Amino acid sequence: MISTSNYIDCIGKNNTVSISGDRGKKANYVGPCYSDLAPKKEFWTVWENNKGNMNKIDNDRFYVSEYVKNILLPLYPEKVYCDLDNCVLLCYEKNNEFCHRHIVALWLEDMLNVKVPEIGFTSTDRLLLLDRPEYIKELYDNEKKILKRR
Repeated sequence: MISTSNYIDCIGKNNTVSISGDRGKKANYVGPCYSDLAPKKEFWTVWENNKGNMNKIDNDRFYVSEYVKNILLPLYPEKVYCDLDNCVLLCYEKNNEFCHRHIVALWLEDMLNVKVPEIGFTSTDRLLLLDRPEYIKELYDNEKKILKRR
């Protein structure tokens, strides 16, 4: 099973893999990276620069569309799942914030009929199942028709 989380919630945990563009450097992450799932700087920069200058949902819709077309469409979900099975995919954002790891989770769930939970840990190291922002699923669902053409 694959799960997702952020760097802060998984400090010191095993089987973590960075999927952020900078390989987790800003979080002092030194583990493995799966760069095929990292966003491209070109569309990430446009999205980042649009924050505060554009409606958030429209900006996030742009990001999801670009991520699906430029990152997910060229990939084979079965290979990605096989490569990352038993790993926690990491990025920076908190579980309730917009993040491409949520798009990856939705994609794997949609394409492979699997569950990819968002996780965290309590101060006593108890595993928590966390919610993702629901609106990201709506944005993904609007784009998935592109993926179904495969």
